[in-house]
Amino acid sequence: MNYWQDFEPEEFYHIYNKSVSGIRLFREDLDYQVFLSRFNTYLGECFELYAYVLMPNHFHLLVKVKSGNQLSEFARTQKTVKSKLFLDQPSGLNDFVVDQFKRWLSSYTITYKNKYQHSGSVMMKRFKRIQSDSIEKNIYWLAYIHHNPIHHEYCKDYSQWKYSSYNTYLTTKNTKLNRSQTLDKWFSSLDDFLQYHSNFKLDHNIDQIDQQIDH
Repeated sequence: MNYWQDFEPEEFYHIYNKSVSGIRLFREDLDYQVFLSRFNTYLGECFELYAYVLMPNHFHLLVKVKSGNQLSEFARTQKTVKSKLFLDQPSGLNDFVVDQFKRWLSSYTITYKNKYQHSGSVMMKRFKRIQSDSIEKNIYWLAYIHHNPIHHEYCKDYSQWKYSSYNTYLTTKNTKLNRSQTLDKWFSSLDDFLQYHSNFKLDHNIDQIDQQIDH
């Protein structure tokens, strides 16, 4: 299994990474908030976000890469080596997105190390990403991501974990999450969304790759 598949425009990916040696990535509420805020800064214009969960020592995302034109527009604002290469040669799209991802993690790592006087690495250098090949897999991964805190026994109910996108799907507040498309196209109703999560069971044929990061 290739855990580092290239990013392609308008394709879905399950992305995940973990800390080194199980150290806590987030020690207080503000850390979670900063992590998400930096995501919006570095990757908000690269991805449409469908689901996320931030766990004490790892995180999961379900995203869709934006179109080539949208990425080009964003690249013009970044002024990095990879953005310039991508603008000169569209085949560099993957390198540009990966670089933005690394800039995101690096930004948080620097803040974390300064704040907690931590020396050494914080996160694994190579984040993993697997491209989806169906809406069914997207739906499974969405619920899998929301189920993560239950799976790791941090809570017993989806709504109890503050650091996931689950509760956002239950509100009508403005959000950067692609909530309407998920509920309108992947589920027949909000009740259908809730029922799918209620009945969710791990499928080891799908999530065997995730066990490497969750254990």
